[in-house]
Amino acid sequence: MPKCVFFNASDFSVRSRFSSLGLAYIASYLRKYSSVNDVYIPEGDCFSKIRGIKPDLIGIYSVTQAFPEACSAARLLRSEFKNTPIIIGGYHITALPYDLPDVFDLAVLGEGEETMRELAEVFSVFGFKPDRLSEVPGIAFCDKGRVTVTAARKQIENIDAIPFPARDLLAKSRFPGIITSRGCPYRCVFCSSASFWGKPRYHSAEYVVDEISDLIKNHGAVHISIWDDLFIADRDRLEHICALIDRRKINKKVSFGCALRSNLVTAQLCVLLKKMNVKRVSIGFESGSQRVLDFLKCGSVTVEQHVKAVELCKAYGLYVTGTFMIGNPEETAVDLRKTLGLINQLKLDGGGTITLTAPLPGTGLWDYANKKGLIEENIDYSRIGIMSTDFSKPDKFKGILLSDKINKDEFFNIAQKIQAQANKYYIKGLFCGKNLFSMLNIRFILARPNEARKTLWYIIKSAFGKASIMDRYIFYYKKNHGST
Repeated sequence: MPKCVFFNASDFSVRSRFSSLGLAYIASYLRKYSSVNDVYIPEGDCFSKIRGIKPDLIGIYSVTQAFPEACSAARLLRSEFKNTPIIIGGYHITALPYDLPDVFDLAVLGEGEETMRELAEVFSVFGFKPDRLSEVPGIAFCDKGRVTVTAARKQIENIDAIPFPARDLLAKSRFPGIITSRGCPYRCVFCSSASFWGKPRYHSAEYVVDEISDLIKNHGAVHISIWDDLFIADRDRLEHICALIDRRKINKKVSFGCALRSNLVTAQLCVLLKKMNVKRVSIGFESGSQRVLDFLKCGSVTVEQHVKAVELCKAYGLYVTGTFMIGNPEETAVDLRKTLGLINQLKLDGGGTITLTAPLPGTGLWDYANKKGLIEENIDYSRIGIMSTDFSKPDKFKGILLSDKINKDEFFNIAQKIQAQANKYYIKGLFCGKNLFSMLNIRFILARPNEARKTLWYIIKSAFGKASIMDRYIFYYKKNHGST
């Protein structure tokens, strides 16, 4: 069976901040359900590592904003491995399969485990011949200058059948992430999760808690970030997870962070989260304008629910942060000032992350931007990353402003005020006694000294008025070389 290398396009040159659990799931699935045992996931300095491995198959995962990097990496690898198939997968190519660049031999569309298992078997027996590939569901491939997209692959209904991710192939971390479900029951206009994953599927409570136990026992985890789109979507499952965690006394050994949704936050939910030892929560606030919020989240949540959710979370001692999106379709200066007002009202512990709204493929915003003529034929996809805009440098703006109701100068003027205000609450949150001297923060400093030093340097610069409003996002604009 083939020797396989998988890597995240964002890790090709320098290791990014977060490990690729999706690739580790594929690796563990191959180990269990195929004869493939030689699987590697390099993180950083990938070219030299791959040259040493000499793989039979190369797989690259990429989101939209990293797609130019994925193509560049593939071209470089092609110069070294002329006869080695190079496969691309991820959200971007799944949304735009007919745009498959010819530097790739084929693309895996959507969920990758079963597709990669079948591709490994086909390759080991027949090679990647078009007549054989056409029988494999869930892929796109180039044949005689044309892209062929095969029938959609059925989802893995019982995702408990997928083994825990092969974390032995990833960098070690005492602050790991975990994914306990796939997909989201909501259909926000800016999110591609629903188009990628299809209907939501959930790991059983037993599977989840067993994986958490494994992270504690075998990986030394002290804090686990739950990376689900919406961990709390299934309340019955959440209650079962919480009960198992309490029964096994896991809540005495590790803390958690997860994403919430304002319209689902209740006192009963907060009690469950506290019992589970959730310390940090993040909420997608997106906008302080109800009109804009209705468009982004399809009328499923209100600004009033945002306010009540934060009040409840704070009342139960949860550290609260969240995200805000600016530059939305039809957004006016009045709408932006309402977002600024909401930031001042919420006073989030983490300040909040401010991003330029990005029309990602596979979303309603992509369709909107296309209809408005905002997507060029050969667009540089790095322009539409959610962290691609430095609000302190409007003269270097190369992104896409979706609203035609505000000019660029006025947009950036208000955007800078929004970012500065979020930064103010971020710094206040850092110096709040319960946060500054928490055991979680002490463990974080010990585990990530480089990041802690740079955060301290940002605070010092801010105190003397020397920090840019974007310095807080150093780990998005400059990749972290430190340990995690």
